[in-house]
Amino acid sequence: MADYPVGYGKPPKSNQFVKGESGNPNGRPKGSQNLASVFLKTMRQRIKATENGCVRYITKGEAVVVQLVNLALGGDVRAIHELRSWVEFVEDSVRTTSQPPTTRENDEVVWARALERLHEAESFSAEPGTDSVHPDSGERSE
Repeated sequence: MADYPVGYGKPPKSNQFVKGESGNPNGRPKGSQNLASVFLKTMRQRIKATENGCVRYITKGEAVVVQLVNLALGGDVRAIHELRSWVEFVEDSVRTTSQPPTTRENDEVVWARALERLHEAESFSAEPGTDSVHPDSGERSE
């Protein structure tokens, strides 16, 4: 074993993992779910709801939102505050997920050339003696 250097990142051969064998045989069992998976699965389950005499099927998540809104409309101050925090959370998440459109360098070159042509066309269309406003300066040319 003198030909194998033992050190940082190089454990002795006797302590290395065996090929094809798990390093954590008593780890998480296959198919187990975390809290987020269980929560989302539960909130997506459908239930029967009667609204204005009509029976319809909605998700448990929808039912929670409907009940919270109804409590808030009834004047429940805690429900109003909770609903307000939900609305702020949703608005913040929508604001952060919507990104401004990205432009490539070629797009910027195309826009610059188009603006140049537009300015050239405007300068040719303004005849001497007419009363027109130049778009860049805002001054009237005569």
